[in-house]
Amino acid sequence: AWVGRRAPSLSVRPSFGRAQFVVGNARGVERRRRFFDEDLARQFDSDRLQDMSVSSIEALCAKMLNAFLGPKGSETAADFILELRTSASSAGISFVVEEWSALGFAAACWCRRRLAPLVDA
Repeated sequence: AWVGRRAPSLSVRPSFGRAQFVVGNARGVERRRRFFDEDLARQFDSDRLQDMSVSSIEALCAKMLNAFLGPKGSETAADFILELRTSASSAGISFVVEEWSALGFAAACWCRRRLAPLVDA
């Protein structure tokens, strides 16, 4: 988030490529709810992404995110995604990355350090 707003030049570098900040469920953020109909995290199965009869808010968000960041499994799909996921509990923010991605893990650690003053208060 800080890269895109405070220092846009850092989000596009020859050695890095491009960083993009995306809000996955804007309606949920607006209404301070994790989800409305279904858990967004459960919507990214390939069959579910292709099923046009599924039309919950979260299913539509997943389809939009898949088109924007992928499509999943395609040549143009994002190299890695760092997900900041909220919880229905008081657990705070979880950072979700692919376990094989050293860069994703480093990005999660960097974000955690930057967010510490906000989430640890």
